Amino acid sequence: MAFLALCWAIAVSPLHAQSVLARADADPSVMTAGEISTYSIHFMNADSVPRINTPRVEGLEFSSTPSTSSYRRIENGRYSIETTMSWSFRATRLGSFTIPGRTVQIKGEELQIPDVEIRIIEPTEEQKSRALLILELPEGPYYVGQALQSRLILLGRRDLHLSPSKLPSCESDQFLHSELNDNQERPTLQYKERVYNSVIWNIVITPIKAGKTELQFKQDLELQTVNRDSRFPSIFSMASTQSEPLTIYSDKVETEILPLPDLSDEQNFSGAIGNFEVTTSLGSTEMVEGEPTTLTLTLTGEGNFERITPPELPEWENWRIYPPKVSFEAEDEIGFKGAKSFEYILIPQSEDITEVPAFNYSTFDPNSKSYKMAEIAAVPVEVEVSELSGSIDTFIPDAFGSAKEQRIPEKLLSLKPELGHYYPSGSILWKDPAFWIRNAVVGIVLFSFAFWQHRKNRLRTDQRLARRHAGSRKVRKAILAAQAAAKSKDPAKFYEQSRFAIQESICHLTNKPVESKSLVTNDCLAILQEANVPNALFESVGSFLGQADACQFAGAAPSKDALLTLHKDLTSMISQLTRSTK
Repeated sequence: MAFLALCWAIAVSPLHAQSVLARADADPSVMTAGEISTYSIHFMNADSVPRINTPRVEGLEFSSTPSTSSYRRIENGRYSIETTMSWSFRATRLGSFTIPGRTVQIKGEELQIPDVEIRIIEPTEEQKSRALLILELPEGPYYVGQALQSRLILLGRRDLHLSPSKLPSCESDQFLHSELNDNQERPTLQYKERVYNSVIWNIVITPIKAGKTELQFKQDLELQTVNRDSRFPSIFSMASTQSEPLTIYSDKVETEILPLPDLSDEQNFSGAIGNFEVTTSLGSTEMVEGEPTTLTLTLTGEGNFERITPPELPEWENWRIYPPKVSFEAEDEIGFKGAKSFEYILIPQSEDITEVPAFNYSTFDPNSKSYKMAEIAAVPVEVEVSELSGSIDTFIPDAFGSAKEQRIPEKLLSLKPELGHYYPSGSILWKDPAFWIRNAVVGIVLFSFAFWQHRKNRLRTDQRLARRHAGSRKVRKAILAAQAAAKSKDPAKFYEQSRFAIQESICHLTNKPVESKSLVTNDCLAILQEANVPNALFESVGSFLGQADACQFAGAAPSKDALLTLHKDLTSMISQLTRSTK
């Protein structure tokens, strides 16, 4: 045993005398957009390797963590070891790229890792035909907030098996789209004289910011090919399946998103963009003073139903108007066609009222590039004085619940069959602890019920409070998700959830009908400035959102150990934003 150890020590000892070398390569170094390659750094004759951050190159997407492997061998009595750190990556566009080298220290000496050149070329027609992602959009122009009825089509050659590893994703932050789900169409289609298996998603795409932009979708796939062994007859089915990751992109749509034209003072517009018909209906034309009726405004057609907010009715004299109940009935799976209704509660305050006044409501038609104003005509009504009297006589309905009253004379009181408890004059009942406990329990129950009922009524009538109440739950869930991402050291997920929590909290500071996910950094800062939040909070939120933008768009992520500290900063900012809304 001692002899074997001595031989091993003699074989290994030259390792410490050999110089440490480093080289880097990419396999393959020439590839097409969407293909997977591997960038590797090799260290020769090193007992340990330094910690190296993931490369950052615009146009190349690297895996977040490297894989490490070691290879040892003894050749001609000399022992050597090679340790390799590897990252998989893919290209998002054509061109030449340089993965920069770096200088590291091993055994107290500086070691230079060389640059690696990468070239991304146009795929061949055969490669293009394997799988295609096609985005179909309606004809422009497109406006901010417009709902675009679109189709996303994934085509795969029938002789290949394509397995989508996840759903397609949008590569532009200036668009939102409806949810992509598993209820797709899967027909067989012919495209450019070739038959394909297909997956079709019907979606609604919404531009959220004006200006020149590009729209593109990405799809990650697993491409499986069957390789048959020609040495054996086909009846023996001697074949192997090879899996290859592949990413494909739809063609870029370069377009300009237009802002909506300016509104005139007469137009009542609440975000309805599309082709709509506007109708109204009144619950009754015969009313009683102080008793409610309903006025329902309905938009029927196709457009951006999800972003339409309740229109504001004018302040009519002698009318009390409450916020509407909103309902939507879709005619398709994506909510592009349907009918959205706003049911207002109207209460006449005077018998002098003779009509429900006329008002205007406007929608924007992208086809005509103009607003369409619907003139809602006045509706004649009759309002009677309430006949409620101050009588305190007791009445009960008959067995069938009719309106007939059975009055009970006040003098005919029922006899009490049993005597109650006798308390002598001057008793000290209030000194009995049970008396106070019973009354305290009853008081707490009544107070709790009254508070709950008051809260329920406010949530039903105060849309801003209801929005804030629902949003607070979303914020709490996002903070917990950000904390989980920080613990798992996932910067991208951490900033995604943190950004949503901040966006949702900032929404509560404005009376404008905004969607939290549509807010970009400048929009958030503008709302904070209007709300006059403290300068320290303004600067903290701006700095945090700037870091989130740098991580999302430039790949600049903080050290993973700093995420938990950033989560504490996030919690503090959300707490301050919540106090600012009260």
